Amino acid sequence: MAKRTTKIKYQLIGPQIILVYSVIVIVIFLDQLTKYLIKTKMYLYQSIPVIKNVFHITYTTNTGAGFGILQNYRWFFILFTVIFMGFVYYTYLVHTRKNNRDIYFDICIGLLVGGALGNFIDRLRFGFVVDFFDFRIWPTFNIADSAVSIAAIGLIIWLWKK
Repeated sequence: MAKRTTKIKYQLIGPQIILVYSVIVIVIFLDQLTKYLIKTKMYLYQSIPVIKNVFHITYTTNTGAGFGILQNYRWFFILFTVIFMGFVYYTYLVHTRKNNRDIYFDICIGLLVGGALGNFIDRLRFGFVVDFFDFRIWPTFNIADSAVSIAAIGLIIWLWKK
């Protein structure tokens, strides 16, 4: 009788998915910790210069998306995030079934999901997102925004090299 082998294409727990989960947890933890510190130690619109006229820590809120667009569309962003997370999960599953382990891709997915969930938590809890990094020539942003931006750039580079 021939020996039957089965190939596991996707594991709920394994080195690949543990890396993704770890990045997600680290991003959410750092994002929520910094936002908690900003909310409890500063008053709204307070600005602390780190490098005067270049970089400040400024406590602001945003009920919209990047650059303040679509203000006060809280439920739209909540629904969009849920749908987006489903799309990312599906894309990740398809990728992991077709390809070998790709640490770069895993880290980008972790950053993307962690950042999206960090701002999602704010929208659910407060109805707005807490922002505080203020480079004076750019709208204020937070760790979650940074993670999403780094992930987007990373995924563009990853796709370009493929």
